[in-house]
Amino acid sequence: MIKSGNFYPAIAHCREMLQLNPNDNQGIRHLLTSYYLELEIVDDLALILDDYSGDTSPYLQYTRALLAYRHSTPDADDIAKAAIDSNRHIPSLLSKCRMLTKSNREYITLGEMDEAIDYVNNNIKPWLRTSGAIEWLSKIAQ
Repeated sequence: MIKSGNFYPAIAHCREMLQLNPNDNQGIRHLLTSYYLELEIVDDLALILDDYSGDTSPYLQYTRALLAYRHSTPDADDIAKAAIDSNRHIPSLLSKCRMLTKSNREYITLGEMDEAIDYVNNNIKPWLRTSGAIEWLSKIAQ
């Protein structure tokens, strides 16, 4: 989970790790996109999303959807639908507008509730800061 404080050492560390392991089998890009989104470092965020355009994980898919909503991208609804397909639990959790209790499990299951909780806990603030975004996403998810 992202903690309050200085994110910049963590960002530098993530960037170094991605340089050493560009295939990123560790999912460092998911952490980095959360940091960039939290700090509104949109240009670098766009580069990561482009570099990993084939990544269909909810960490990147929901971030793409949020940016598409913010920029009124014509295909924003389709981008949101792709995000929902990656993990259907996230819209309802975001609509609770709060952080959630983390699972006691030591791993995250793709497409399941524990993955959704992890995404929401790391990305809820930018969604809350974007007026109407959660409502828009919830409507598409119905």
